[in-house]
Amino acid sequence: MDNQRLIGSRIKQFRKKKGLSQTDLGSIINTSAMQVSYIENGERHATDEVLGKMASALGVNVGDFLVPIVTTKMSTITYGRMTSDISVEQKSDVENSLSAFDDYVRRNVI
Repeated sequence: MDNQRLIGSRIKQFRKKKGLSQTDLGSIINTSAMQVSYIENGERHATDEVLGKMASALGVNVGDFLVPIVTTKMSTITYGRMTSDISVEQKSDVENSLSAFDDYVRRNVI
């Protein structure tokens, strides 16, 4: 899975978790539902500005669109199609790494 599709997939996950439709998210960030659909499906590249607006609307950091999914208990990291299990003890190391990555993105990309 390329980064554009991964980012789109993560946006869609966060949007659904927040209970928003594509139309709702488009209205919040002042764009069309069609544009949101294109981004979520990896058909269009979102600008840094649009990614920032989406992250803000979804209550996440831009870096969250790029990082693996981390869950509790026996944690699973998912990046594209690759999945591997990590122990609960490793979870804090993963979260620290993700936080450092988010800080880097905020300083250097946004």
